[in-house]
Amino acid sequence: MSWLKAIATIFISSFISIVSYPEILSASDSVKVSDLDKSSMVQTVVAPVAQPSSSANTVVVSTNSEAQERLSQKTSPVTPTATIAVEEVITYVPKNYVKFGSTSMDIEVVDSTSANSGNHVNKIGSLLYGHNYTAFGNIKNLGIGARVTVDVNGETKTYKVVDATIYDVKYSACDSGICSKLYQNGVRKTMNGLINSAYGHSLAMMTCHGEADAVYTDKASQRYVVFLDEI
Repeated sequence: MSWLKAIATIFISSFISIVSYPEILSASDSVKVSDLDKSSMVQTVVAPVAQPSSSANTVVVSTNSEAQERLSQKTSPVTPTATIAVEEVITYVPKNYVKFGSTSMDIEVVDSTSANSGNHVNKIGSLLYGHNYTAFGNIKNLGIGARVTVDVNGETKTYKVVDATIYDVKYSACDSGICSKLYQNGVRKTMNGLINSAYGHSLAMMTCHGEADAVYTDKASQRYVVFLDEI
């Protein structure tokens, strides 16, 4: 047991020595390090410097205001332009005309037989009249049953020839200038009879005929009249 006591004594003595005289390292203590190669502790890494791209997408600006302006130009939304189709409006004006055979002439609606027909045909009531030196003079060639088409204000009607006759004309001075009267075999025929009812038919067509009048030489001595019924 003596050896156990000896070991215990040695252990206790060592513990007391450590507790009584501890070694304290403070911030002011210096530690000398020798034979240390400091260069071996620092590794220098050279990082590549990024160069500005030369592509078209690189934007180089010098001021903040210029940058904002360019940014707004790049990001501003594009407003689509609407294309409005304008529909052309065409107003159709019916053309008045009379057609028979290969002849076609314009019609002008008038309110008096004193209106000159010129190079067209005048219409008043049931009567069409025109000069014989125009194409209207071809009514003299129409036979019984011939077809005639008349279009007035977009309303088209077809007629057939049922009769033709010649009226003699007598001229005389009157308040309006020179007046004319129509006669058939000595029987008086009036313009109103032609205008209002075409003497019992649907339509009458009249043009100058015969020789010049003996007194009024610039006027024809007769009228050629064609009567038609609507089909």
